[in-house]
Order: sequence, then C-alpha cells, then structure tokens
Amino acid sequence: MKALLPAALGIGLALASVGIERVGPRTVVGGEGFCGAGAVAPCTVEALGGGWPAAFLVDDPQVSVPNQLAFAEDDVRWAAFAIDVGVFAALVQAVRWMVRRRRRERST
Repeated sequence: MKALLPAALGIGLALASVGIERVGPRTVVGGEGFCGAGAVAPCTVEALGGGWPAAFLVDDPQVSVPNQLAFAEDDVRWAAFAIDVGVFAALVQAVRWMVRRRRRERST
C-alpha cells in the first residue's frame, strides 16, 4: 500500500512528460516515395518522440499528422514508458523519504 502513491504519481508524471518532445534518434518511414540510388529504399526521417527521460510516444507520420503526438495514432513504446514510470516513482519515493527524515530530525 505504501508503494501505491509513488506508483500512481510516477504514472501521472510519466504521462505528463509526453509534452517534452524531441526529434530522433529513432527513424521511421516517411512519405510514400522512395529515396536513394535507384529509388528502391523507402525514405526515412527522424521521428518525433515524447516523454522523459525516455521517449515512449513516437510519431508515426504514415498514420498520424506528422510532427504531432497523439496516443490514439502514434506508437507507444511500453518498455520506455515503464522506465519513465520507474524513474518518476523513484523520485517521488526519494522526496517522501527526505521529508520523513527531516520531520524526524525536527521532532527530536
């Protein structure tokens, strides 16, 4: 039960972190044309990703509006999301620990 608060806040903060967007390093097929010598390879572009510290929502320009993130249309990378939740839950737990320790020090 004690882990419920950090886990819930970790999920909320990870979902909120999708607003932190950056391009790359993941590449996806962009457009409908072919690039390169002989035009046999599909064009690849660096994809927009959202989330911190790991980008867990990655733009799929073939399905959604390019350079805009949406949970319904873009690719969710669940392992990266789990990393983000873990990082935020650990931060919340560390803050809780520091607050409890400070309260104990003041009460003695």
